Amino acid sequence: MIRKWTDRDAVVWLSDEKKEIERLKAAGQCCVYVITEQNRDKASPKTRWCLELDSGQDDLDAQWLYRVWQRHEGLPWEIARTKRLILREMTEADLDALYEIQSGEDDSPFLEPLFEDRDRQLAQIRDEIRYQYGFYEFGIWIVELAESHTVIGRAGLQLRDGYGEPELGFVIAPAYRGHGYAREACEAVLQVAREELFFETIRAVVQRDNEKSLRLCKKLGFIVDNKAEKDENPWIFLRKSLK
Repeated sequence: MIRKWTDRDAVVWLSDEKKEIERLKAAGQCCVYVITEQNRDKASPKTRWCLELDSGQDDLDAQWLYRVWQRHEGLPWEIARTKRLILREMTEADLDALYEIQSGEDDSPFLEPLFEDRDRQLAQIRDEIRYQYGFYEFGIWIVELAESHTVIGRAGLQLRDGYGEPELGFVIAPAYRGHGYAREACEAVLQVAREELFFETIRAVVQRDNEKSLRLCKKLGFIVDNKAEKDENPWIFLRKSLK
């Protein structure tokens, strides 16, 4: 079986035959190996994308296939869209915008500071695109205005060493604060975390004297993790159940 799926500019080839997938890959085509009852126990081709179809099943997940094509072409995924905002994956072209967003490090405690060396920061962006987005399919995303596509911030989920639960991270550029964008972006992140990534709990870490961020986290439904709370700690640890 070989099948061609198209949507807008996207073309994805699907096949349950190993040789066909290998031929398509060699030709630079975007392809998905289809696993069926007939080939389940056979050697699979070396391909990144696989899809399991039940006998007689003909419907395909259009959004998933379109994202497969975007990965193949190196294009960013649109993660979520709200009334005023779009959350999408970061690209190398966002480098300058990152420095504008995080111009004041004291105002962006939720995210790691940027490197002073822009070449080093660009290399980190490439790594995040390839490994974080490419493997985990989540990370810290770009926040832009839906109307103008102006980049105004970053928001998403990050993993910290020693913690099994993802952590909410966000920052809005100083010029765009005070309009509710942070809450709107974070609500979208939490919805994706629950409905698409199927996380059960999300963490947040806030500096004890950062009252605005602490209030926002509480509005989002986070509660203080009493097990991690210590008065002498400059950080407050919060958790939110998504069940």
